[in-house]
Amino acid sequence: MSAALAVLARHDLDLAVLLAAAAVATVAPRAVPYVAVLAVLFQSAATHWMTTDGLVLAGLAAGLALGRARRRDLPRLGELTPGAVLTATGAAAALLALDALMVASAVANRDGPAAALAQQATGYFISRTVLTAAVVLLAPRSPEGSSEWLRAGAVGALTAGCARLLEIAGVPVAAALGSAAISLLGDLGDLGSWNVFAAVMVAGALMALGVQAAVPRSRTSSAAWFAVALVVLLAAGTAQSRTALVIVLAVFPVLVAGATGIVRRATLAGLAIAFLGMALSPVASILDKPVLVAPGGAAAALPVPTPFANPVQAPAPTPRPVATPAASPGAAGDRAPAFTAPRSMPVDWRAVLDRPSYRVDQAASGQRVYAHGNHVDLLVRSASRGGDLGLRLAIGGRTIARLPADRLPAYWAWVVVPVPDGLLARGQPVVVTVDTFGRLDSQSRYISIAGTDGNADELRSSAYSSGRLVTGDLSADAGLQRGTLLVLLNGEVPSMVRFQAQPGTVLDTSLADRLTLWATAWRIFLAHPVLGTGFYTFGSVQDGYSTGTFATYDNAHSNLLQLLSDLGMLGPPLLFLVMAAAAAPAVRRLWRRGPRWPDLALLGVVAAMLLASLTQAWIADSRVTMYFWLFAVAAGVPAQVEVRRRAAARVPATDPPGARAAAPPG
Repeated sequence: MSAALAVLARHDLDLAVLLAAAAVATVAPRAVPYVAVLAVLFQSAATHWMTTDGLVLAGLAAGLALGRARRRDLPRLGELTPGAVLTATGAAAALLALDALMVASAVANRDGPAAALAQQATGYFISRTVLTAAVVLLAPRSPEGSSEWLRAGAVGALTAGCARLLEIAGVPVAAALGSAAISLLGDLGDLGSWNVFAAVMVAGALMALGVQAAVPRSRTSSAAWFAVALVVLLAAGTAQSRTALVIVLAVFPVLVAGATGIVRRATLAGLAIAFLGMALSPVASILDKPVLVAPGGAAAALPVPTPFANPVQAPAPTPRPVATPAASPGAAGDRAPAFTAPRSMPVDWRAVLDRPSYRVDQAASGQRVYAHGNHVDLLVRSASRGGDLGLRLAIGGRTIARLPADRLPAYWAWVVVPVPDGLLARGQPVVVTVDTFGRLDSQSRYISIAGTDGNADELRSSAYSSGRLVTGDLSADAGLQRGTLLVLLNGEVPSMVRFQAQPGTVLDTSLADRLTLWATAWRIFLAHPVLGTGFYTFGSVQDGYSTGTFATYDNAHSNLLQLLSDLGMLGPPLLFLVMAAAAAPAVRRLWRRGPRWPDLALLGVVAAMLLASLTQAWIADSRVTMYFWLFAVAAGVPAQVEVRRRAAARVPATDPPGARAAAPPG
């Protein structure tokens, strides 16, 4: 008994979330779509059995099933023929087929090096797929079909978009949500989620437009849904997402062409222009992410003051007892001279430290070492003023300083870090390691080490990503950064042979890395064409197939290539089948009735899913995946009116009540 009580006490939050969701589904079933969407987009890891999204979906499914049982509204056996199930479930059936493929892949790779990861990812995906399908299929059907789910999707996107806009305005929304272990999609500190955030925002805006046009409403209500679409598109425009830009440019012209009336066409065009205005504005300019960049990257033309700003003296490290090496003749009693900023060291590029997995090394040989007062000098700037991240310096693997970002210069300046006496020995090479700590990103929380286009015999610079040596480049910035890091020992500048950056333009680093990742995924597929290496194992197996990128990525940055390498040749077709099943009802209505703008908006959501799949692995983010799954399954569920029409068609109007039931068998 005590053991059971201990288990309940440990999982009290899990039970509370589960029972609350079940109560909502039982008492207010019409609220289920909104609760489901918000639970998916704002899932928390504070629970134990599973994250809150799974608990909420499980509770909603249980509550809906209980409510249907009480109303005796369960499907009849005659309605569960294979053809009827496939017609009614559509995308859900395709998702179950994708689940079956994942199970087969996990079994085939059960002895592989990434077997545990594949099994965990497969179990997570299947559980969320089944729960998502159960909630949508058990939820009350709207007279207008999927309109209730479209409203919920638009409201969820509006909530996430407003959270990001408030963050930009300085309101600490992410910190408040973080206290509840909720990771905000599109968080300013999570640069990796910006593209998928923008895709969700564009899809949510299209859902709002679909709702606005699906059912005749008052002028006030119509304006409200247009306002929702406007806010959500403005939030999408802040994400600097080329994927979102492509989606808007591809979908909105079709919507404008299919709309009726000058006012509606002008409104739709205005929404697209508002998105473009935000995306191109200086506040969130997508022009900062050009497709082609000049050699050396944007940092090649950084202005540098001459002479440099006064050096920043780092605090002396706490002395620790170390073995004092034997001093060379003539070195005893020597003290290193005070640092003087060199006047002829231009900054040609920067080594951006925006992830804890990056580090740069400067190996010095032949440099003079003193018995006392040695120091390391580096030209550095910090984009952050926070004290929760900073720079770490080590010599020979031993940390000599941890410098918070708020103590580093905001503009290029020399930082002088004292070296404990006895740590260096004359005649031995010195390896200075520079990396970072804390939560970093590429937008506003990073630290840069300056570099120059030149080689010196006494200095050798190298860069590492996730422990792997990066060859031929010293920065994750676009273009080729080679030469020497401005990290000096005792301020000594060796003779240096300068060179010019290679001519010609290069791809932006994010696009270049994608091409490398896609080529890697293709090679993995060729090696495992039937069942792949297991769902979501690309990040674990890519090292054996990659030709090298500066950073190690968790996914292939493409749903199609990710599934091709993870699940083999059937993975992408099944994903296409899910999207086709979601689009089929709208296509069928367009075929029968001609152009209808609400159906075009629904197809726009599917187009957003498809276009985002080309360059984003949103299937790796459960928030985005389940958001799209909820829409895809709901889009194929017939409307309540249509269900009644089908039921009436099965009994001829001339038959008396109960005639079918009274008919003799056979």
